[in-house]
Amino acid sequence: MSKFKISHGKGFGITLYNGLTVSVQFGRGNYCEHHNDMHNWDVPEKGESFDAETAIINESNDFVRVNGEVVQGWQSPDQVAMLISAAARQKSGVKFITIRKEKYRRHE
Repeated sequence: MSKFKISHGKGFGITLYNGLTVSVQFGRGNYCEHHNDMHNWDVPEKGESFDAETAIINESNDFVRVNGEVVQGWQSPDQVAMLISAAARQKSGVKFITIRKEKYRRHE
């Protein structure tokens, strides 16, 4: 079942029709600009970031490797969109995804 889920007030997950969940996190402790922040994430206007940590989890709750990595840190909004699109094209049960580096480079 496809759905959206807020996670700990600092990100979200999208479960796709194929059973994969894309996690997008951008708060304290995540691999993003706010990794070491101490500000209060309960204040809505503080909940933004230039980049995010991403991961894909399959229906067995196992991480899906993307270009060999379990978690992708410091991802731009464009990279997050590409990751969601790539995950949506996968078959159920996938264990790894390769995204061509030239398409997946960090946008400055």
